[in-house]
Amino acid sequence: MMSDDRTIARHDLAGNMKGAWIMSADSLLAGARALIDLYFPCVHGDQSNDTVVLRDEKVLKPAFLLYGFALENLLKALWVSQGNRFVENRKFNKVPSAAAHNLCDLARVTNFKISGKEGHALALLSVKLIATGRYPIAKNWENHKPMKAASGGLTSASSFNSYDVSIFEELVRRLLTDLGERPQDFG
Repeated sequence: MMSDDRTIARHDLAGNMKGAWIMSADSLLAGARALIDLYFPCVHGDQSNDTVVLRDEKVLKPAFLLYGFALENLLKALWVSQGNRFVENRKFNKVPSAAAHNLCDLARVTNFKISGKEGHALALLSVKLIATGRYPIAKNWENHKPMKAASGGLTSASSFNSYDVSIFEELVRRLLTDLGERPQDFG
């Protein structure tokens, strides 16, 4: 059995390694893409089997969670690559000036440039990460208020839109490129 000192050393090392965050994102991306691959044919293809369609529509919510956590890991990899550390003195530290799971805050803190459309998608995805993607309601009722969608219509943070998948994929591609990785090798 490994000693506590060795376990602590490995924990500290992995928490401060860009590659560890990227590897975690890779697994999450693979899961998100597998669920999306199940979802798209059901809603854009033959809908003769309603049972299959209803079941497969349910995979969009967990797919978004996995995309969100993958993007969070990539943004944290970028933060570490900029010389920052998560683990110091056996303690895991948050990213200063960034709320937990807030992808827009992480993009800002790491100077990762996002467009207005990307910022909107990340803001909605952040709410899904902390609330509506894993619980029936958000702790704050305001997270359920209708808001203007990038398409011009109305949406809410509790809704899921397959259009956002292309935005997430572009963000993943850019983050991996900024991290010196080959996007085609991931997920």
